[in-house]
Amino acid sequence: MLVSTGAIIDLPAFLLTIFCTLLLLRGTSFSARINNVIVIAKIAAMLVVVVAGFAFVDTSNWIPYIPANDGRFGHFGLSGVVQGAAVLFFAYVGFDAVSTLAQEVREPQRTIPRALVATVAVTTSLYVLVGLVVTGLVHYKLLNVPDPVYVALRSAGPGLEWAKAMIGFVAIAGLISVLRVTLLGQVRIFYAMGRDGLLPTAFARTRES
Repeated sequence: MLVSTGAIIDLPAFLLTIFCTLLLLRGTSFSARINNVIVIAKIAAMLVVVVAGFAFVDTSNWIPYIPANDGRFGHFGLSGVVQGAAVLFFAYVGFDAVSTLAQEVREPQRTIPRALVATVAVTTSLYVLVGLVVTGLVHYKLLNVPDPVYVALRSAGPGLEWAKAMIGFVAIAGLISVLRVTLLGQVRIFYAMGRDGLLPTAFARTRES
């Protein structure tokens, strides 16, 4: 769906794409180190918010823990849990990026499966912790908004005012991390297509470092 915004170009998105491209041009090892720093910072910020948020949780918001279905599929109840789990699964887009970058990894048959399992475990744990805090801070009926975490923190009052800026940092850092990985994966796809003759051979050329 196309929506007219009145702007000629989305300048922040353009500059962010250029920034991530410049990181990738420095080489895979360099951009990987930058990505590791960003991911560690994101996880640390989320854990700080989770730990601080638990002090303001109202356990009555967790009752009922699974609201009854209202007669429509996906609207609460067991079907809602299943649909929500499916959305969360596809929110993690790392599987395709990992497969495209297998040639950049040492011993991929051993390291990639371990990395996938570890990543899914960490991601699932963070989703569960954030979900518990958010639904404990505010009633679930108020969370059907584009920014549920921000709404939950705002409902806690001045006690979590500082956490809003941290959530903004996590959002921006997440965009950089995801965009960098997506661009790198796309480059590898073009390389493989050029090597297989599906694109001009120029896409399969590499430069010795």
